[in-house]
Amino acid sequence: MLDYLRRDPSTKHLGEVGKRFAEANRALQIAALIANSVKHAGPGRDAKAETVEVVNQHYNLSTSTMDWSAQVIVTVNGKQYNAFQIAKECISAWKAFLGGNQIIIF
Repeated sequence: MLDYLRRDPSTKHLGEVGKRFAEANRALQIAALIANSVKHAGPGRDAKAETVEVVNQHYNLSTSTMDWSAQVIVTVNGKQYNAFQIAKECISAWKAFLGGNQIIIF
């Protein structure tokens, strides 16, 4: 989202504010770590930087109800996060940021 804000002429003025916003939000930080580790095929070169260590997928199947569920857990510097929850928090954060800056979202 931040790249789009910076590149779109109508929102370019929000680039630096958006960067500070994203850097201050833990869910957005984790999303950026995941995106960058995928984009660059692994963790960054800076030894001090946080890294995505493991992505685990868990599946449950109930044979009595035939229901199933899936969960993706991301481990960042030893701490585990539910990827679905992170995604929901990212959406909420960007909606709040855009709405607070009078950017119309649908």
